[in-house]
Amino acid sequence: MREAAGAGSRCVWTAGAGSLLPETDLIGLVDVSRPEGQQLLGWFERATLRERWGKLLEPTDFYPIRYQVESFPSEAEIEAIRAAAPAERA
Repeated sequence: MREAAGAGSRCVWTAGAGSLLPETDLIGLVDVSRPEGQQLLGWFERATLRERWGKLLEPTDFYPIRYQVESFPSEAEIEAIRAAAPAERA
């Protein structure tokens, strides 16, 4: 996991919102149902998320590439990736 303060491209994957995510270096996982200040679950490297949750990130035929997401990782999946590659929380 790279620190969120580092240079690079970023996007946000929000729980409960179907999205077309661009191909970025970092993806922030956000759950707006949580209390303010606890909504950002962390920043994770795109490659790590694709490796772990590729089934949730469906590549499209768009150019530049976009990944369609219709669902969000479970709390258990997020905790597992934190244990393997701890996320920067802010």
